[in-house]
Amino acid sequence: MSSDITDSEFAKNTNSISRRVVVKSAAWSVPVIAMATAVPFAAASEVPPPATFWFTGATVSVVSGNTTKYTLEGQDPNADPASLPNGSTIRIVPEAGVTITPVSVAGAVATVNSDGSVLYTIVGDDVTLVDVRFRPQGPSGSGYSIITTVPNVDPFAETIDVTLR
Repeated sequence: MSSDITDSEFAKNTNSISRRVVVKSAAWSVPVIAMATAVPFAAASEVPPPATFWFTGATVSVVSGNTTKYTLEGQDPNADPASLPNGSTIRIVPEAGVTITPVSVAGAVATVNSDGSVLYTIVGDDVTLVDVRFRPQGPSGSGYSIITTVPNVDPFAETIDVTLR
């Protein structure tokens, strides 16, 4: 046995919202949800513009065996992330008696060379940040160099020398 109850009777009997109100609310929320999700997809598919300038940053430990973090970041004129040139490199060159152990890398490919140096190379066109972490180990007074090269119309090269304690 069944009986037909109208929306208004159902609402009166159950003190709840009618189906019509729920459907109207849902219809308004669908376009808002679609708009909110469309923006990240569009933003994620854009290739960053070429960098007009770049900078380096480091958290360098002078204590043998501690991890060092070194970054290379590209930016546009508005200080927003921008693509670093393909072929940009960061080279860690140890002095005699120092060992460099790569810990992690993001945005580049690492190559450990037979002389103990480590070369990090950008191999893509959309890399805006390179983050390398490595562990230098050696006797007090020894050290290593971090050499960054960014090829461009106005090439950039920087060398940082670090002495271990």
